[in-house]
Parts: sequence; structure tokens; C-alpha cells
Amino acid sequence: MYSVRLAVGVLVVLVALGGANAAAAARYTFLEETAADAYDLSAEVRLAGGGDARLCFDYRAEDNHHYLRVARGKVALVRVRDGKTQTLPVPLDTGATARESVSLLVKRRPEKISLLVNGRLALVVGDLSAGEGKVGYATTGEAQVTEPRLQPVEPPAFADDFMRAAGEPGPWETASGRWTQTTVGDVTKSANGFFYRGEGAPALAVTGFPFWDDYIFQASVKCTQPEGTFGLCFYYQDPANYLGLLWGSNEGLRLVRVVNGVTRVLAENKRVAWVPDQWYRLAVQVVDSDLTALVDGGICLEARDPSFGRGAAALYASGKEVYFDDVAIKPALYFREEQPAARPERWAATRGAHIIGSTAWQDYTYRARLRPSGTEGVRLVFGWRAPDDYHVLRWGADKGRGPGAGRLQILHWNGKERLLAEAPGGYVAQRNYDVEITFRPGYAAVSIDGKRRLEAAGASLQDGAIGAAPLSALRAVAVRQYEEPPPPEEEITSEFTNSAAHPDMAEWADPSRAWVPRPSPLGATFWRKGEHFGDTWVHLSVPPMADTASVAVSLAADGEDPQTGYTFTLQRAAQQVVIQLHRQGNAVEKATLEAPADQAVPVTLTRQGTFLTAAVAEQPLLAYQDPKPLTGSRVALRTTPGVPLDLKGVNVRSRHTYDYTFHDAPVDWQPQSGVWEITSRWSCQPGWSWFGGWSEQVAAIWSKRRFSGDLVLEYYAAPKMDAVPEAYELRFRDLNATICGDGKRLNSGYSFIIGGWGNTK
Repeated sequence: MYSVRLAVGVLVVLVALGGANAAAAARYTFLEETAADAYDLSAEVRLAGGGDARLCFDYRAEDNHHYLRVARGKVALVRVRDGKTQTLPVPLDTGATARESVSLLVKRRPEKISLLVNGRLALVVGDLSAGEGKVGYATTGEAQVTEPRLQPVEPPAFADDFMRAAGEPGPWETASGRWTQTTVGDVTKSANGFFYRGEGAPALAVTGFPFWDDYIFQASVKCTQPEGTFGLCFYYQDPANYLGLLWGSNEGLRLVRVVNGVTRVLAENKRVAWVPDQWYRLAVQVVDSDLTALVDGGICLEARDPSFGRGAAALYASGKEVYFDDVAIKPALYFREEQPAARPERWAATRGAHIIGSTAWQDYTYRARLRPSGTEGVRLVFGWRAPDDYHVLRWGADKGRGPGAGRLQILHWNGKERLLAEAPGGYVAQRNYDVEITFRPGYAAVSIDGKRRLEAAGASLQDGAIGAAPLSALRAVAVRQYEEPPPPEEEITSEFTNSAAHPDMAEWADPSRAWVPRPSPLGATFWRKGEHFGDTWVHLSVPPMADTASVAVSLAADGEDPQTGYTFTLQRAAQQVVIQLHRQGNAVEKATLEAPADQAVPVTLTRQGTFLTAAVAEQPLLAYQDPKPLTGSRVALRTTPGVPLDLKGVNVRSRHTYDYTFHDAPVDWQPQSGVWEITSRWSCQPGWSWFGGWSEQVAAIWSKRRFSGDLVLEYYAAPKMDAVPEAYELRFRDLNATICGDGKRLNSGYSFIIGGWGNTK
């Protein structure tokens, strides 16, 4: 990153800085660098002797740009389009006298313009126009503009699991307290042996850039002492100025603002207590002035504060023995707006709809509380990428007129309207409705008041912002993007996957062993371990192969016969990839794509809702909707002889499957008794370490998650070597499990006991 201050270009223009009667000749002084889509523009402005000042940006022509106008103690954002001037929205008071300077900062992002006045967020305006152009300033009278600065910015992208040797430099700067890297066992033979420990009153470890904004800051954290405070600081300026999410043993959970060392509580819950030695997933998100605190994925606190407007991030520890792991900072994942019509300036008006959010939004759930007031119909926009490229849910009134009356429709607008799906049923005016749009690459589904009403699949369904029309019908809105967890095979310590050196670990550490070979009338068939309920994805790379060869993948099968499910058969013919889909042995769809015969082709096969889809190189190729979806939950794979398919590279994903390798901190698990942590398994070789529990009595740990419906639990476990009189091989009876429990009593559900009652049952 870099900044630019040098001013080299001037342009004589006629500017009206103080109103219609204040027009005067002035010179725009442009900075040397031309701005891109995302940047910060800052300057100090001092007004004197009736003078005015202007800070311009997005300047592409005299009749096409934005500028800030500072005059008579007020600042206004002005848009110039085709020579027409519009003030957005009303001028703001700077709070400065004629002789005092005002610090201004414009945050230009692809979807909006934000203004900071003296370090506080004063204005956010939705704007989807291009941000490229010159930046500069102009003055009249004795007004002064000093220290103009252009700072290109990028979205935050930071992750640290602390997997480095002791003494190796890391991305953290100690601002206060004591911070040390801790390891468990041999780092090359440990499931997760790295943590960052903080001690102080408080201890602060800082990372990031001062221009970071609109981000979510996540970390796994625990405290081994009965008292202390830990948390995450965001929009961090220095040790005495920041916003923070703090969780104290006595104070509870708090969102705070610290200015000049003075702490003010913005929101709190004193009844929330942490448990010593328990890992938690702590997260805080800031978007504009909206603050959201989350613990283990659930929203716990919300507040609104305009302080700072941007800043770095810091870990916070007060007391002793506070441990952090798996830190991530990324663009915000959540958007929430109560009463959108109360802040209409945040929405960009375009083509009869109001748009908000980023065109990079992908794989999200869009929830809206609607209350249509008339019969003209309502529209919810999603996947908005440009004024002529977006998707819309059009819902007509029961007794309405015009397009969509009495119907629910998913449309794609790309220069012209294209219907993707529709269903009968309109709305009744003056009633509340909860509408949910599930939007994933290649797929969209609509539910109203909890009932699935409509689905669509297609290549145009990819990513984009959201919107609504009319905005007055939108009473509340929330968007939540999905976080795809890393594939578990990528998180297994590499030493464990060396099956030649450690054949005893191959069953659980070798990704190819997740496929179990079984004889079949159709040839060698591999069944994926486990059940895959609901939506399922299979990713594989189809190698070059003979015209007569094939790879077949079955979804929703019964575990005995692949033809009881949906089977995708993939073949290579000349310069083509051919995909055929069968439903229980009957052909239902076929597609062909040009592809080099000598190159492997990445393919994704998916079951989503009632749709079966196939994509090649992330481009949707085939889609089939089954009016009577199959209910199987097994995945199978088979190849003809001679196909060089590496099973290690065939990945299966389901959002109803949770796969734990304990490479990350165990934030989804809650110890009830005993000690649970990364520990050596063999006392004779202490370097080898995994997640485990031990106790003189019972060591028990519960999943924090709650499950309903069909459930399958699979786990790999082994006894920990210890100095006990009992024979080592007899201690395998300690590897027990309970399902369908209440989270407190081990005898509340179904318990599977190995070698119980003195190894008699």
C-alpha cells in the first residue's frame, strides 16, 4: 500500500462554493495519482475571511464528479452528473469556528461514499457509480486545504493460526503487556500445537492497517484462570483509543468505546459468563457505525457508534493465561437494517429500485420483513452486479394488475427480462410477510413465512448486491453470508497423512480411505463414509481418458446400489466433456462442453433443494429439477478400468456435516469433566499429540451444537498412555459416546459403551 500527496495538475473552473451568489473563479489542484475504485481521501481544511473550500473526487469531467463543499461551518456532499448538481443529503455542521481546522476524510468504496469529520463517521451514502478519476481541491478567499492525501485501500484479508517456531517473527506488534508463542509437543506431529498467550493489565497485540474498515474480526479464545478479561479491539487507533468487545469474569460481555483512555459501555450483558479452560469463538463486526458482537456464531450484542470510522485490530487480555488461536479478519459477513426507509440515503437508487451492499456478496441468505401497502407489487433484488444485470423476486398482489399479478416469480434482467421460475400465489396488502431468499452460485430458493415456495437454477445466479422496490414496503432486512469451512483433509497435519510411514493412521488421516471399496454388478464401486443429508457437493478433477472410459458419481443413493440415487456419468470425447444424469437408472439430462482432451477438467456435481446441477470450471453446465426428490443420503463413485482418478482429490461437502480434525481450537465443544486439550498420546514418544481428555473419574465433553432429525456420529479414538495399573489394551473401553443427550447428563440419551461392566457387555 502507498499514499500520494504530490500535487502537480491544476484546472481553472468556475465553482459555486457558497451558494448561487458565491460563484467565483478558482483553481482545482489535482493530486498526481488517479484514484481507483476503493480509496481514502483526507485533508485538513481551515476557513477564514469568508473563504470556502472544496475537496473533489471521482473527477472524470467538469460535469461528472463528486465533491465536498465546506462553507460557513458546514460540509456538504455534492454529486455532479451530466452537469446537474445534487446535494446529498443535507449539509452537516463541522463544529469548527472560522479559525479552527477541520479534518475531513472521504472513504470511497465501490458501493458507497462515507464521510468522516474530525475522526467520526458523519455520513454514509449509497453510490454505485464508478469511483475512478482524479482527486483534488480548490479554495476561495483565505480558506486553506493542507495535507491532502490519497490512500488506495483493499478489503481486509488476514488470518493467523500461530503455526510458527518460537522466536519466528509474526504479524503482531505488542502495544502493552506480555505476549508469547506457546507450543505443545513436536510441531510437525501435533494436531494443533500453537497458541498466542497474553498477560497484562491489559495486554494489547496489534495487527492490520489504519485504513481497514467494514470488517469482521474473529478469534478463538480461552482463559485458564478463574478471573480475567479477554476480547477483541477494532478500529484501533492507539492503546487509549479504540472500540472493543470485552468479556470479563465480573463485568460480563460488553461492547465499549475507549477515547483518551476513558471507557464507555455501548451495550452489555452481565449475565453471560465464560468458563475457565473453555474455548469460545469470539467475533465482532463493524459496518459503518453498526457494531455486532457474536459468541460461538450467535449474535449477543448490538450497538451503534460513529467513532473512528476505520482502524487496525488488536487482541486484548487482562489477567493471566489468556490464549488466542485461529484469528481471522475479513470483509463483513452480516448486514442488518431495521427500518430501512428511515435511512434511505444509504441505498443507491437505480432503475426503479434501491440497492445496497457489495457486488462481491456471494452465497448468502437475504431475509426481509415485507408489508406491501398497495396492489402494485413488490420486488426484492438479489445478485445485483450492474444496472442491466441483476435478479429479482417479483411478487404480485392477489388482486393486482400488470406483470406478476397473483404470482411469485424469479427473473433475470440482462438487457431484457428472462423468467427463471414462477409459482401461483399473491400477497394481501397491509399484511406482514417474512421472505427469505437463499442465493448460492448456480441456485436460488424463496421461502415465505417459513415455507419453500420457489426454486431456480442457472449460470446467471452467481453473486451481487441486494435491493428492494418500493423501499417503503421493506420493514427490516438482514443478509448473512455463508462461511465455507476449510476441507478437513487440508487441515490434517502432513506427517499424519504419510501412510507409508504410519499405516496405523491411514484409516482416518489418508483422504483416499474415506472411500470404501465394495463389489458391485457395475464394477468396482467406492462408497463415501458417512451419511450426507440434504444439499451435497462433490468436487473432482476428471483426468484425460479414453473415449470409452467413464467416471460415475451417485448422490442420494441407499448405500447398497448406486443406481438408487442420481448418477452423473462423465466421459471425455475428442475435445469435449460429456455429462449424463440418470435418476434411478433412467436418463433425464445431458450436456456437453468443449475442453482440451489432454488436460484435467475440474467438475462440481451438486444436489441443492430439488435441483441436480453440474458445473465445469465453475461454469454451470447442466440443471435438472426433480418434482419428487429422492431421499437417500449416501455418495458413491465408480470408474471404468484404467481411469487414473486420485481418490484423495475427490471432495464431498454437505452443510449438514460437521467434520472435526481439531486442527483448530475446539470452540464447538464444551468440557463437562476432566481435562480436554492437545496432549501427547504416548509417554514414550511425547512429540505426537492430538486432542484428548483424561480424568481420575470420567472425562466428558459435549458438542455445543444441537441436532434434530436423523443423526450419524463417526469418530476415531485411541487410549492415552498413562501410568495406571490397568493393562493398556483394556483401556480401549474408555472410548464411549452419547447421542441425543441433553448436554448435561450422560445417561439422558443413547450411550454406546465399549467394554462396560468390567468388559462383560
